[in-house]
Amino acid sequence: MKIVAYDNKEWGPMIRLFTKHLEEIWRPRLSANLYSGYARGRMQCWMNWQPTLVKDWTQTLAPRDDTLWDFLRMFYEDEYKIYPDLGLVTLAGNIAPHRDSTYAHREAMTLSIGQCTWIYDGERHELSGANIIYFDCKIPHSVEDAAPDRWSINVWRFK
Repeated sequence: MKIVAYDNKEWGPMIRLFTKHLEEIWRPRLSANLYSGYARGRMQCWMNWQPTLVKDWTQTLAPRDDTLWDFLRMFYEDEYKIYPDLGLVTLAGNIAPHRDSTYAHREAMTLSIGQCTWIYDGERHELSGANIIYFDCKIPHSVEDAAPDRWSINVWRFK
C-alpha cells in the first residue's frame, strides 16, 4: 500500500478544476447506495461498467467520462501500470471494513479529495487534500469520518 499526497501549491489549481468537473458532471449522476451493507446510503455512481457484487458477477454498462478517465490515467499508468476497466465515483459517506468483491483484480487505486480517515489492514491514515492510494483491495480497508465534500474515485481491473 502506498499513499501519495499532492500538495495545494503545485496541484491545487488542477484539483480545483477536477473537483468542479465532479460537481458539474458527476454529482447529478450520484444515487444513494441501497444494496451494500458496507456503505448503505453513500452517494455513488459506477463508471464504464457496473458489476454485480456477487461471486458469479456480471456487468452492465455505466456512464463513461473521458475527461475523468484521462485525468486518472496520469496517476495509474505512468508509475504503477494499473490499467483499470471500471471505476466508482463517491461523495461523502463511510464504508465499513471490507475486501472488494470477486470482480476486482487485487491492484486498485483511489483518488481521495477531501478529509477522511482511510484504514488499511488496521492501520489508520488521516487524509486531507488530494491523495492517491495504491493498494491490494483484497486486504481489509475502510473509510471513517468522511467529510460531506469528500470525493473518492476508485478504479480496478476486472479479474
